[in-house]
Formats: sequence, structure tokens, C-alpha cells
Amino acid sequence: MKRYERELYDLTKDPGELRNIYDKTRAAIQNRLEALLAVLVVCKGQSCTNPWKVLHPDGSVSSWSQSLDKQYDKYYAGLTPFYYRNCLPYQDYSNEVSSFRSQTPPSSSATSPRHRRMYTWTAGIEDLVRSNPSRQQSFVASIERHSVPVPPDVLQADVNKWFDNPLPLA
Repeated sequence: MKRYERELYDLTKDPGELRNIYDKTRAAIQNRLEALLAVLVVCKGQSCTNPWKVLHPDGSVSSWSQSLDKQYDKYYAGLTPFYYRNCLPYQDYSNEVSSFRSQTPPSSSATSPRHRRMYTWTAGIEDLVRSNPSRQQSFVASIERHSVPVPPDVLQADVNKWFDNPLPLA
């Protein structure tokens, strides 16, 4: 299987994000993180705040801690990790590989419906700054309008437990 560069930091022990612990994390944890990434990178609407509903439509899992049950190890191990086919200076939906991408890419106002330039300053942002004087001192990237939060149960997870309680891999 193709190897993709990933980063994971224990912010309690390493708040400066100097030591990447992803490769030291058990495969079962990596597989679950990859599944979340594959959903969140292409999410729309409610799937952005509840990726578990996409991963487990039957409702059997609704949180990070439930996903850690060893009965799901084979399922998560079988999912294709998200990756880019090529490094491009713009967003091209056909370049992004996710098991959870819908057949229809989101519409875009860029040069074609399948490409979106990754510029950090646009006329739309200039209008936003002009209409809201308090924003004149801070830069707002247009991509911020599309950002989604990481699910709270993942943010609040005790990373140390991922290492202290090994999950048996099937």
C-alpha cells in the first residue's frame, strides 16, 4: 500500500509540535484517523460535524471511543486512506482520492467546475474587509469559509490512552 505523510502530536507533552508520533501510533488508531480524514476532507453539511454517521450509517458508532472497539479493526483497515494523486498549486477534485467522495464535485466559481485556485486574497475578501472595519487589521483567507471543526470527542481524547491500552489487531 502507498505510504502517505501524516502528522500526529501529543500537544500535552509536545505543545510546539516538534515530535511527530504518527509512526509510533498503533495501526488500529492510524486506520481510524485515516477514516476520519477521508470523510472530513470531502464532507458537506451534517457529515462535517458527525463523520461517524457516514462511517457507520447503521448508528453502531457515534464517538471516537466507540470506534476503538476491536470489532471494527478490519473495517477501518479496509478503508482507502485519503490522498492526493499529485501535488498541484490549485485544488482539483479529480486529484483527491477519498472513499467517501460523492460522484458530483462541489460547484466552484473558478475556471472550471473541477478546479479551484488556492489563492489567499480575492475580491470577495476585499469586499468583506471593506464592509466590516474590524477585520481590516486581520487577514482572512477565503478558505476559512470552508473550514470545519474536528469532532470534539477526538479533540478531547486522551492520546496517552492510545498507547497504554493496545488494541489487538485481527
